[in-house]
Amino acid sequence: MNKTTLWCLNKAADIIGANVEDFNRTFGNRLTLGERTSFNKQPVDDNKYNLMPGPEYFVPDIAKCVGARFEEGAAYPELKAIQSFYAKQGQPDYKYYWDGRSQKETGCYMATDKFIGYYDILEKTAPNILVGYSQGGLVAKYLAYLDQYVFNKEKKKRVIDAVITISSPLFGSPLANPNNRENIAEALFELLSCISIKLFGEAEELSNHEKRPQGDLFEWVYATLKHIRNTLQNLCPDYAKELIAMLDNWLDWLGGLLGDPKTAFFDLNILRLNEGLSVLSCVNQPVDIKQRAILSTNNSLRDILHPQAAMVIHDVFKYQLNRALNSLPPAEPDFSNLSYLAKSRANMSIDIDYDKAEKIINQRIMDEKISQPISNPLIADRINQYQNGIGELNVKAYAHDFIIPSSYQLMVAKGQILTNNNRPNFEANHMTGSSCEYQAGRENYQLVKEILSDFLDKNS
Repeated sequence: MNKTTLWCLNKAADIIGANVEDFNRTFGNRLTLGERTSFNKQPVDDNKYNLMPGPEYFVPDIAKCVGARFEEGAAYPELKAIQSFYAKQGQPDYKYYWDGRSQKETGCYMATDKFIGYYDILEKTAPNILVGYSQGGLVAKYLAYLDQYVFNKEKKKRVIDAVITISSPLFGSPLANPNNRENIAEALFELLSCISIKLFGEAEELSNHEKRPQGDLFEWVYATLKHIRNTLQNLCPDYAKELIAMLDNWLDWLGGLLGDPKTAFFDLNILRLNEGLSVLSCVNQPVDIKQRAILSTNNSLRDILHPQAAMVIHDVFKYQLNRALNSLPPAEPDFSNLSYLAKSRANMSIDIDYDKAEKIINQRIMDEKISQPISNPLIADRINQYQNGIGELNVKAYAHDFIIPSSYQLMVAKGQILTNNNRPNFEANHMTGSSCEYQAGRENYQLVKEILSDFLDKNS
């Protein structure tokens, strides 16, 4: 009997890759790690175990999963319907992501040879178990949907045996819902104001902080976040390692607020659950395989906002706001070293109001602002569980990992939470859970091992 192939998607490859010797000792006689190298048309700078390497991260799920199989639409009417649905949404033909146009226009591209999609790869390495982190988990679930509902309706021919998702947007994220754009821009401005002024008692120094930059506030905030991220990287990368990673994630995910159908974030608006052929609708269809979700729930700002980093946020925000109020565009501040911080802050007492800052994140940035009545119970339940907690799993109200509400990471069956199918990691936020440098990432590895052992023991 052939070994089962374990494929990792996104940061799951880093979690498993950091423990590959232990993994092989534990599962080597039953599992083999899938490697992308032989399927690439050119070298890719990423973990070789990652089915979804970096250049492909932003490619829409349907394009990267299906690829040239779209040419078989006559044999698979469901596939033809999906293709037609996304064409009406304005998504380019799948070849756009292989022929160089997407790389030039958006920076993302498919690195596989000859329009090979992920499902083609899985057919060559079957049977497969998929472990996906964040977007990788959503892609894993979508592949399982395609396996059961499109390509292999007969169970004996299916190529996916099981799926494990980690911190995955199975119901999207408020950061990718264009309806939240204005609210999130205002909330981010308030958050930066809170950190830069109220935390340092300098209201008299920047009395005009309540004024807003002219023009598109979202574009200004987005540019300012970029400058904060770059300045933190230059000045205090050690103090701000997790914060920099969070800002990288925010900058990626906030692109979803633009609603661009050319990128994967287009599919992460929870309201797409109202569209029957959307990725979110498809991944929440029941599939007859083993599935587990690991949820990240740690939303403590204290864990990632070091006072030294808060100083940088203060100064960059003040610098950019003063430029804006003088009709100047955002620009990279000239903070060449940390000495200016030591001089300007030597006698200052730092009193960070973490509670206020967390409230802005919890109740403004990570909370949906949907004006119309919500008739879809999948949407209503996730929002309600975010605001009130998930009692079955001891997950508190407003739990999130700074990118995705914990309730949006749930794996549900016919609308119901199965407690055995969902494992909270109370240590993990979206950054720490992705790396075994942190305890949260090491806990995720142990959870994956436990789940895999359970899957395999039930097969024996």
